[in-house]
Amino acid sequence: MAAIVDAWDRVSALLPGPEATLGWRGAGDRHRFVVQAAVPGVGRGSGTRLLREIAVAADRVGWHLAAAERRGACLLRGRCDRPPIELRAEAGLGATVVRLRGAPLHLAGGDLSRVVAEAATWA
Repeated sequence: MAAIVDAWDRVSALLPGPEATLGWRGAGDRHRFVVQAAVPGVGRGSGTRLLREIAVAADRVGWHLAAAERRGACLLRGRCDRPPIELRAEAGLGATVVRLRGAPLHLAGGDLSRVVAEAATWA
């Protein structure tokens, strides 16, 4: 999880806006640590430029990247193999959303509670 926070520090330095939210997404005993920020007011044009800046920064440190377009929105997807982290970003009409997700972890019961409590101290 610390690797995701470190990666987020590099990405967030490029974001002109709000603090990130930290959280967990999962089902059953598989959970992913997620760091996300929505930057309101940074729509398609300026959001696309922001995604290009993120792509350049991520490429410098060895991320695998792919850009696409969906319904007029610019998308950026990427991954880092070591440690395994996924990047998903979208420059939409009224905001740009950037999200990093860690690899799925098998956590259940008390383990999940302890990990969630630790992650909460990073916010």
